Amino acid sequence: MANMVGVRAHKRTQHKRVYNALSPIVLDADERTELAWLESEAPPAVARRARIVLLYARGLTLSAVARSLGVDRATARRWIRRFAEQGLRGLAHPSGGQARKRRFEQNLRDAVVRVALTDPRDLGEDFDNWSLRRLQGHLLRRGLVKQISVEGLRQLISGVPLPAEFWRRKPTKRLTLTPEERAGLEQLAQGSKESVARRARIILARANGLQEAEIAAAVGMGPSSVRYWIRRFRVHRMLGIQTERKRVRPILFTPELRRQILAVAQAAPEQYGIARQSWSLRSLRTVLIQRGIVQHISVQHLRRILGEAGLRFAKSSGANRELPQPQAQPISG
Repeated sequence: MANMVGVRAHKRTQHKRVYNALSPIVLDADERTELAWLESEAPPAVARRARIVLLYARGLTLSAVARSLGVDRATARRWIRRFAEQGLRGLAHPSGGQARKRRFEQNLRDAVVRVALTDPRDLGEDFDNWSLRRLQGHLLRRGLVKQISVEGLRQLISGVPLPAEFWRRKPTKRLTLTPEERAGLEQLAQGSKESVARRARIILARANGLQEAEIAAAVGMGPSSVRYWIRRFRVHRMLGIQTERKRVRPILFTPELRRQILAVAQAAPEQYGIARQSWSLRSLRTVLIQRGIVQHISVQHLRRILGEAGLRFAKSSGANRELPQPQAQPISG
């Protein structure tokens, strides 16, 4: 009997492994172009799903894809599988992609619209045009809202005539090459190592009038990477694409900063105007940004800092999980 139970458990494990296994994805040119367009132009949720598929098709493992985008492995697996089964249609939300309509109080709407109609430099920002994410960050830092999503902002300012000088992306200057530069780029594109050759092809394509999304699809890179190398070439010319990209140092959370984060996490949410009995990671993150303790911190990094200090999640039946109050319990092992 014990052997039979063991055999059944082994079969269940095998079935689970087969279900979780993902086959490699090979994209044709049309699919790659469509995904690149979604990555740069679609709403954030759909753009993230497109990036998941593009990274996986590029050869990254499921764990690497999830880690690079800050999503759970199960989330990455779900969208990869849906794309494999349904194609681009699988990246749409089951509800048809229609976001839930949110209701906003009139005073909140008026406050947000006033900010959206104002030059960001007049409000102390160091940039001269808004995006939805920049507006979201400004509202959270200034405490004008406790929490608001990018989709919520999009709905809130929908129909408001926004001034083009504060909202429209500045037109990109045409990239012109000297005959010597074009000859040098063509030589690099043919005979140098692959990373430099790809950068040379990016510059040649941009000089020939292709848009960033088209270039990204053609060379198998993200639009942000394409923009980076075009900017490097504009500033440093040929030298800019032949030197390696500098790695950005991660944000350093000093011991003092960690102590401040933990002090907030171990206090009652009511002390910070949060109407709930215990913290969730997202509400804690919002308060940390509003109070100026951090300028930015991901939910995943916040979870790591709390875990290293011995704070665990209390399991709940919903998708949201809350931090236990009031004291932390050390993690064993």
